[in-house]
Amino acid sequence: FKEYAQECLDGLIGIQETTRESYQYKLNNITPYLKFKIKDIKNSHIKNALRLLSKSKSKTTLQHCFKVVKQVLDQAVIDDLIHKNPCSTFKRTTNMQLEVLDKPKALSKDEQNTFLDFLRSEKDKGIYEHQLYVFGFLALRTGMRRGELSALKWEDIDLDLCEIDVNKSAYHIRSSKKVGIKSTKTKAGLRKIKLHKDDVAVIQEYKTAHAEFYLKHGIRFVHDWLFPTPNGDLTTVSLWSHRIADCMKRLQIPHTLHNLRHTHTSNLLMNNFPLIQLSNRLGHADPHVTLKVYSHFVIGMEVRIEEYMEKIG
Repeated sequence: FKEYAQECLDGLIGIQETTRESYQYKLNNITPYLKFKIKDIKNSHIKNALRLLSKSKSKTTLQHCFKVVKQVLDQAVIDDLIHKNPCSTFKRTTNMQLEVLDKPKALSKDEQNTFLDFLRSEKDKGIYEHQLYVFGFLALRTGMRRGELSALKWEDIDLDLCEIDVNKSAYHIRSSKKVGIKSTKTKAGLRKIKLHKDDVAVIQEYKTAHAEFYLKHGIRFVHDWLFPTPNGDLTTVSLWSHRIADCMKRLQIPHTLHNLRHTHTSNLLMNNFPLIQLSNRLGHADPHVTLKVYSHFVIGMEVRIEEYMEKIG
């Protein structure tokens, strides 16, 4: 299985290097527990492998590893190495339910206020506290992905037009433990996000503080990152996740950085923001993707049919 899975991965074309690296990471996690010939792998072997892996890995990692194994064995069926994928009956024979992801979580209004009030109260302590405030604020107010926020340059923000040009994303290179820059997740990820006047005011205040701090310390940058490190390099994406997670833990708010994207979406949906425009704002390739991920918010919305019928006439 290990040799065949590696051949499948090496043979993939047209995928980004970060995706390939992610697949490799998942294979490296699961293959030590699947030391069998492909034709001998049974449903019970996969369950046992995941059970052993669960002792050291999170539920999300188990989900991802299972999906990679399933994809490899799907290919084995196509190649006539096996007649049936042993993963196909997995959900019916185990209570692990690895293919069922938790619904997106959104912060309550009180949690949002607590989160922003805390970051705002800390921002005057120093430029990096100010950075954290603006990063968290924009994550909540724009719904941008962490990689997209991390890769922002000042040239990407037009304060006169009140918009952000999302055109790239930062990612973590596991092999070298460095930060890389790539295009957005999909073509739809290339987009302009409109800002509210309050958002512009927060960015403008930060821009002034940012310029004053680095001018005072005599630091000149080759790059023009919105959120640089002390030496002007790009801040790692994972560091932002950790900084937001630490903040949430301190405030006893059970959420993550990515949940700020879910919260932004739910805020707009619950206030009848048009689905097609929301899909574009989030950088989804299709409104169906937005509906699939956030349908529980839409279903939970109270709709006054009288208002719509009166407009129809």
